[in-house]
Amino acid sequence: MTDEAIAARTKRRSRSELRRADNDQLLEWWVAERGEEVRSELAVRYQQMAKNLASRFANRGESREDLAQVAAYGILKALDRYTPDRGGTFESYAVPTAVGEIKRHFRDHSWGSKVSRGVKDLMPRVRQAEESLTARLNRSPTVPEVAAESNLPIETIHEVLEARRMYRPNSLEGRPEGSPDPAVGDIGVTRAVDRMTIEALLERLPERERTILELRFFEELNQSDIAERVGVSQMHVSRLIRRALERLATLVDQTD
Repeated sequence: MTDEAIAARTKRRSRSELRRADNDQLLEWWVAERGEEVRSELAVRYQQMAKNLASRFANRGESREDLAQVAAYGILKALDRYTPDRGGTFESYAVPTAVGEIKRHFRDHSWGSKVSRGVKDLMPRVRQAEESLTARLNRSPTVPEVAAESNLPIETIHEVLEARRMYRPNSLEGRPEGSPDPAVGDIGVTRAVDRMTIEALLERLPERERTILELRFFEELNQSDIAERVGVSQMHVSRLIRRALERLATLVDQTD
């Protein structure tokens, strides 16, 4: 590391200097210097974002204050990992990370009794085996069949199934009782918890795919109108939507 780089890393910013800087300047200083006083100032600046994200998960059995703390932790985690070469704004990276922390918090507090982490981690593997067998057999598989498909002991399958029955379905993909229906209704998009999260994730898609999803789900244009708007065939629009939704679903999964 050069002397200049070392000096930048150890530079301390005055309180007045921090207050005068906008968020973009603070982020630039943070990336270059990793100064704790800059990190603390950014944490204060993004407190309102944490509160806004927490409010999206209200009425699910956890206090807004606790959820805001979880979201704030997620924002700090995003800040510690952030580099400009990720593409997009810091907010487009921080929002999914904070939402992922909130979702993880709910998952860890949504079990009727103590379930080991190992059993929780096996649930996707067992579910995938069940789905594959159901598609092949055209019926629900037996426990021994699931065990063979997933290469797990029968006793483990029983443990996973019992844990799944104990799970309280306070789903983050659903909605609290009495709330309005989701505005967006397609696979991959409905998996995102709210429009704020979707918009942040959209910034990480290629420009044409982002535009087509915005036209389809936010402006509610049909595929023919989108094709005319962007100058491609309707079939190509369909392929682009499918590909964009797959990318979006992957990004959502990364917030889990």
